[in-house]
Amino acid sequence: RQGLEPVAPRKDLSFSANFLYMLTGEEPNEIAEEAINKALVLHADHELNASTFTARVCVATLSDIYSGITAAIGALKGPLHGGANESVMKMLA
Repeated sequence: RQGLEPVAPRKDLSFSANFLYMLTGEEPNEIAEEAINKALVLHADHELNASTFTARVCVATLSDIYSGITAAIGALKGPLHGGANESVMKMLA
């Protein structure tokens, strides 16, 4: 957004440290690295989400796979599920 070149990842940093490094341009301290690592794990492993549940329920009624996918995409639209990612992207930008 400022016309700057993207910060390249470093091979000597972990994924979480690289995420913060590329976001800020500065090498993160251990506390920041651990905090973002825990946040990423929690975000990735949050059990059965709304869109997966919706698709499974739809297909369990013996509806076709296309209806299940359509239902799952519909569940993503709201601000509490798929729309939440948009808020995170705006926060990080």
